[in-house]
Amino acid sequence: MIAATIARESDEKQDSNDAQVSRVSDYIKGKTLTPWKTFPIKSESSTRGERTQMHAAIKEIVQEADRLKERIAIVFDTIDRLMRSFKDMIWVNELIKSGKV
Repeated sequence: MIAATIARESDEKQDSNDAQVSRVSDYIKGKTLTPWKTFPIKSESSTRGERTQMHAAIKEIVQEADRLKERIAIVFDTIDRLMRSFKDMIWVNELIKSGKV
């Protein structure tokens, strides 16, 4: 299975995308995953705004899964880089149920 890495920092005070990508890369190497693409998302809050960069990254991953006709693992450093609300949890659950991620 291929893996997409998403690293998100909402401001410069947080752990950098580079540090997140480094830890996720180490994790992927330890699993039976093949790195595919990294999506560094800068200055985008998980609690404010529309999260346009995150949604664009997920859309690209789903399109690639459709093209390949296989699931793609989406790997984050920590769960709060992906979601912080019940609404986000429902969205992620729907993606998993679709069989694409």
